[in-house]
Amino acid sequence: MAHLPKDSKGVEVMKKTEKSYLAAPLHAEIIERCWGGSKNTTVDDVKAKINNFLKEYVVSGDKKEAFRCIKDLKVPFFHHEIVKRALIMAMERRQAESPLLNLLKEAAEEGFIYSSQMTKGFDRLIDTVDDLSLDIRNARGILQQLMSKAASEGWLCVSSLKSLSVEPEKNTIEDSTANSFKVKTQSIIKEYFLSGDILEINSCLEQENSNNCAALNAIFVKKLITLAMDRKNREKEMSSVFPS
Repeated sequence: MAHLPKDSKGVEVMKKTEKSYLAAPLHAEIIERCWGGSKNTTVDDVKAKINNFLKEYVVSGDKKEAFRCIKDLKVPFFHHEIVKRALIMAMERRQAESPLLNLLKEAAEEGFIYSSQMTKGFDRLIDTVDDLSLDIRNARGILQQLMSKAASEGWLCVSSLKSLSVEPEKNTIEDSTANSFKVKTQSIIKEYFLSGDILEINSCLEQENSNNCAALNAIFVKKLITLAMDRKNREKEMSSVFPS
């Protein structure tokens, strides 16, 4: 948190999270349990199952089987991950866009995915669209099209979503600088997850952000948390320790 402005929203959220969840014993497990599921099922397991059934659905087109997989996951409060991953797959593989949107549409209409989870899935993607733009050309524009289509078909309430402008907002730093820093940040974080050496990673971060730019520090913290959520409990706990 030392890398963020004291009065920023990020600091407020992190303090609340630390007090409510991260200070408790086995906090990673507590957070996972908040999403639903059994003690024998990890977040990584669920994400792998989501990826697998979405890929199988794109090939087979079998909605009934896809809905069975959703039901069998037994994680209703983690269904936003299904939405997010389906949308990313649709953005990466444009030929899969129509069947995946149809799946989400029917899942919403049949009650397999609640509207709150549908909104949350889109919001998660809005939060990471700039990072996606590094790998998916015109990611922001494509996401805007998907949102418009979903809204026109009646299974997404756009007014409940976070704002997404067609053009990214102007940052206090140049886009080229931010993009270069994001790439370097990913390597720094992966090295941290491997070594666990906070002092060394701090040194690398200071070297890449010698002017202690608040915007770059915010990018680092966001990337750290995003990468940690796709990893195991060890990395999740490491991400909660580092910003402090």
